[in-house]
Amino acid sequence: MRLAACEAGRGRYSRAGALLDHVQKATARVEDIHLWLSILRIRAHLAAAGHAPERFTLSDFENDESIHWSPAYAEYLSGVALLRIAQTRIDDALELCERIESRATTLEPLLDAKLVRAIAAIQKGASDAAALAKGAYDLAAETGAWDGFVWAYRVSENFLQTVLGAGASVTAVSVVLHRAGDVSLARRLHVGDVETRHSSSALTPREYEVLQLVAKGFTNQEIAKALFVSPVTVKVHLRHVYEKLGVRSRTEAALRAQASDLI
Repeated sequence: MRLAACEAGRGRYSRAGALLDHVQKATARVEDIHLWLSILRIRAHLAAAGHAPERFTLSDFENDESIHWSPAYAEYLSGVALLRIAQTRIDDALELCERIESRATTLEPLLDAKLVRAIAAIQKGASDAAALAKGAYDLAAETGAWDGFVWAYRVSENFLQTVLGAGASVTAVSVVLHRAGDVSLARRLHVGDVETRHSSSALTPREYEVLQLVAKGFTNQEIAKALFVSPVTVKVHLRHVYEKLGVRSRTEAALRAQASDLI
């Protein structure tokens, strides 16, 4: 800052501007480091939220108007919103959701806001609670962004029960719970164990290739082009993959493959 002031005093405005830009970027990096440390602290709090969420307090970044908006700040706010909903501070949580939804541009905080709104609706006994919960689940399943979903059901078991009651795939939920290490919760809710009898030996080499590309997000047309086959042939292979893995969709197939170490 002092060097920039000196350069400006000498009439070297371009140099002064470049130095100030450097200071601004360095400050932003430090700010983001503090935010990410707070995000990690929030996640530690959420891991124990079912025991005594009211005991936790955080740095009051969410009310600090000097913090610049960034993906890290959006994720920090979404983490605080999840913590507030775990503390049944519904109004505070929903106010944070409004701020996130008005400015966030990345998937994770926007999904977290949907999850928080769903839990808030469940806590209030709202008529649209099931629809909100299923909508948040569907977005997590569609995008594979399961982290927020895991935190959501850990702070509200009723959320997971509502999702299952709204028709979510038991297979997909079972895979997520087991991969997250929440086996006791899966058993308590009678979700069931992930079937491990399916293995790569049950798939043909071509089916295995198709499964790998599905897990990477390829469409049928893209798979057909990559493997030099027709889209109709891809559909046939996919049907066989679904049957052998005991699933009904591309998302479930990818999750089952990951859980069974097929990819």
